Amino acid sequence: MLSAYDTFQRKWRHVNLFQYETYIHERVARIKTDDGTKTVEVPWARKNSGFTLLFEAFILELYNHMTVAEIAKKYNTTQSRLWRILDFYVSKELEKQDFSKEPIKTLSVDEIARKKHHVYLTNFLDVEREKVVHIADGKDAETFLSFKERYTEKNGDSTDMESICMDMSIPFKAGARKHFPKAKIIFDKFHVLNVLSWQLDKVRASFLFFFIALGKLNLTPA
Repeated sequence: MLSAYDTFQRKWRHVNLFQYETYIHERVARIKTDDGTKTVEVPWARKNSGFTLLFEAFILELYNHMTVAEIAKKYNTTQSRLWRILDFYVSKELEKQDFSKEPIKTLSVDEIARKKHHVYLTNFLDVEREKVVHIADGKDAETFLSFKERYTEKNGDSTDMESICMDMSIPFKAGARKHFPKAKIIFDKFHVLNVLSWQLDKVRASFLFFFIALGKLNLTPA
């Protein structure tokens, strides 16, 4: 039988009621154990969090549609507190990764600018499940090594990959061929059409200069 030590007042931020900020206040007990004094956990919030579970679930859903800065401003809290929520649940999800149970057949790879001055991150997306499974620093061939190490660490086999969709980046092609040699490389249609449009503009310009040179195009103002 564990005995009570004392109680102390705590509060947790809850989802807004109408437009008003809402908090749950409760006196939480501390108990004596063989390992020292411990705080009794409450059912509506996780340990060491100042938010209710429902509020945290709400933030996770909002993050699919808004930036952390926008959420912080809208709900009158700090970005650092929101980032701690996101970091907790993302880390928890990563711990559960097991690619032996969910092998990736089709992989999509793309880079994004993280900050100014050309600081990049590369995202690796499981196309069939529509979720990002890894993020690596940079946008070079070594990002594929980073993903491969993570994939094998989580019980995946590099031969699982049947196709990899990416842009026409030379480092991406090199990384894919080196670390996933059995996977087919597929260039996404946006970049293919972009290259075709660029080449078509070059052909048009060549014909224009050709006709000008032959004097068959009258550009003299009327």
